Amino acid sequence: MSLTIRQGDAYDIEVALWTRDGTVISPDIVSSVELVIGSLRKTYPGLVTYDDSADVWLLPLEQDETFRMQGLKPLEARVKFTDGDTGGKAIDVVNVRKTKSREEL
Repeated sequence: MSLTIRQGDAYDIEVALWTRDGTVISPDIVSSVELVIGSLRKTYPGLVTYDDSADVWLLPLEQDETFRMQGLKPLEARVKFTDGDTGGKAIDVVNVRKTKSREEL
């Protein structure tokens, strides 16, 4: 799966995370989650939130952040579990398309 966005877009990217045995990774089993797209890093607790109704983590992107991106950007996650284990994985590649507009709305 590959996600395509445009420079200047602002919204949450939904990220579903599971353990190797298929367990949904939710806030009750983690102490922190790091989501990275390109060089942009956001964490839980912090700006990254969790949507219980969809079992997904939400990575918020602002217009100024996506204006600074271009081309293919890897989306990665690292999780520190409450038992102390830490693991990471590549999630997807986000294709950030150029736009002619350079103004934030």
